[in-house]
Amino acid sequence: MDPALIAQSDTTGLRPEDLSFLREGGDAGKALREVAWEETPLGKPQHWSPALKSIVRFMLTTRHPVFVFWGADHVCLHNDGYVEFLDPASGEVLGRPGRDAWKSTWGMIGPLVDAVMRDGKSWAENDARSIDNDDLKAAHWQYRYQPVPDPTSVLGVGGVLVV
Repeated sequence: MDPALIAQSDTTGLRPEDLSFLREGGDAGKALREVAWEETPLGKPQHWSPALKSIVRFMLTTRHPVFVFWGADHVCLHNDGYVEFLDPASGEVLGRPGRDAWKSTWGMIGPLVDAVMRDGKSWAENDARSIDNDDLKAAHWQYRYQPVPDPTSVLGVGGVLVV
């Protein structure tokens, strides 16, 4: 996305502050602004639901590692804090469906994301998991998958917040 879009309104009549949720975020925020969102299942950020805009703003303004799966395709979003947990072999995951971005672990992650989206209940784990990348073969993880309510979603849950 052209950063100039954040500073001016577009043909939909949105004011500059309507895109202010994209202003923060360091390197991940910059990368997020450069994604061709109109080519993803999420579409243009100007048309994202208020819930998605809110969680993205939260994600980009915290230093805590945060990852979000959004929508039926579990489109991936993350902040700078989460970069160290990404598999370098996957390449950039922003804007990609979860099943494409997390190929090596989607068999484990996908059912958890689906369950949280479907049931609207959080899921947490504190265990050892293997990660297939060069720097980290096995680690002890403590993580939570939290539903993000979205009244515009058919299920009432728009996505999953991972911390």
